[in-house]
Amino acid sequence: MSHADLKELAYRNQDGLEVTLLWDPRSDGISVEVIDHLDGSEFRVPVAGHLALDAFHHPYAFAQELRASRARLVEAGDAARRRLERDLHDGAQARLVALAMLLGRARTHAACDPELEALLHRATDELQASLTELRELARGMHPAVLTDRGLEPALQALVARAPVPVTVEVDTGARLPGAVESAAYFVVSEALANVAKYAHATSASVTVRRRADRITIAVTDDGIGGANAAHGSGLRGLADRVAALEGALAVDSPEGRGTRLRAEIPFRA
Repeated sequence: MSHADLKELAYRNQDGLEVTLLWDPRSDGISVEVIDHLDGSEFRVPVAGHLALDAFHHPYAFAQELRASRARLVEAGDAARRRLERDLHDGAQARLVALAMLLGRARTHAACDPELEALLHRATDELQASLTELRELARGMHPAVLTDRGLEPALQALVARAPVPVTVEVDTGARLPGAVESAAYFVVSEALANVAKYAHATSASVTVRRRADRITIAVTDDGIGGANAAHGSGLRGLADRVAALEGALAVDSPEGRGTRLRAEIPFRA
């Protein structure tokens, strides 16, 4: 539906929030359109009943609550991923490790039967491959090292698995809020995944710095460039995650001159 189909009921512009309350005379529906000039995000939310009245009488406060609810959704998602990672680690992964030990013991008793020993050896290899995939899955959901030890150790573990040499510089001081650390980690994770898949780079660098009430994350590579955040679902998802925390993400990737991804996330200590 275009704006020509809608009638503007209210408009506000405060603290970077541009709020327009719209009414569709065809459906008698009301929606709140919010443009957040702090991070460049834009979204429209249909409202009804008492929420419509709240939006009509207090559009700015309503938009502020929408922005806060986006941050709560990110935090809830991170908490769910942490729980699932723990469940995988303490449940399925622990049982697979125990099974690998049993297979190892069985192989010692099968030395006199070459065919059986070969089968057990193959089963052990398949089990180890499954364990590796499960660990990668768990790390992708939410790495335990991020929760337990913080952002810098988590990033060091991440770049150790990168296919090209990556330098890391982290200057954040004390631990950051959990949602901010998670967002920073996944920004770097997605950026390095793109380096591995598309950049044809020979090296990359990761820099995370804390400045007063915000952190900046920069990931650069010396690859072929040409990356476009609008054309990749991973980068779009990152931009939404960062925007939900009132931050911003930008990609500079001229053809033939590498890629620089930069994110800035504010926080309250």
